[in-house]
Amino acid sequence: MRYEVQGDLFELQDVFDNGQCFRWNRNEDGSYNGVFHNISLNVKKSEGKIIFEGIAKLNQKEFESEIVKYFDLERDYESYRDKLSIVDDNLKVATEFGKGLRLLNQDLFETIISYITSANNNIPRIKGIIHKMCEKYGKELEDGTHAFPTIEELSKAEVEDLRALGLGFRDKYIYKTTRYIKENPTFLPSLYNMDTEKCRKALESLEGVGPKVADCILLFSDLKRMDVFPIDVWVRRVMNELYFHTEEVKLSKKEIRNMAELKFGELQGLAQQYLFYWRREKE
Repeated sequence: MRYEVQGDLFELQDVFDNGQCFRWNRNEDGSYNGVFHNISLNVKKSEGKIIFEGIAKLNQKEFESEIVKYFDLERDYESYRDKLSIVDDNLKVATEFGKGLRLLNQDLFETIISYITSANNNIPRIKGIIHKMCEKYGKELEDGTHAFPTIEELSKAEVEDLRALGLGFRDKYIYKTTRYIKENPTFLPSLYNMDTEKCRKALESLEGVGPKVADCILLFSDLKRMDVFPIDVWVRRVMNELYFHTEEVKLSKKEIRNMAELKFGELQGLAQQYLFYWRREKE
């Protein structure tokens, strides 16, 4: 199946290499392969167009609908960039550098498990663990790739099974969280109707989900709350370098969040991604 869109504000590296996702990999030709919602997809850019080619048990209209939703293609990122670019010179440069960045609408359960896996971890290792998890528990697709396991599929894993994937101390968190979600089927659907603060607290009730992981889930899943500001080592470093100019160890997360809300407002999550991506790639 194939679908094409204009790619003026869609750059593959800006989308797939900004730290938000773990199931997309770059090919030698510059295209990317990944799996989402039982769709195995190749994404490439050619002559100004983004071309999505994949395998899915869907009709063409359904395939296109899934692409549009997952890649957030109906959201006006140009207007967001315009608003953020006038905040200050840092964001002016960052939004220009990452002008093709979009935030994916990733499956909520997958995002929860992925970001629990990400705690005190690095991206190559996170990708490796999730790949093994999908191969062991996810449904095999027509081309031999595997979907992310469903709640039911992953709930079959015991702690020792998860440990064998290389999860380390995170094994018990994923075990307990998966079982909690399975035993409380209204939990995930209820999150979509909560305001951001209530939703954050609900997510933090899950094993292995602290403030930073909760904010990542809020921002990078299909909950899509842009009024959050995930803070990790990189973001702390970037914010200190650009706005605080103090001893990094003395800089509290509360100070960073207050600054983000004051300067970036309801688009602070998107601002964080532009700044993070710009400064990390600059290193």
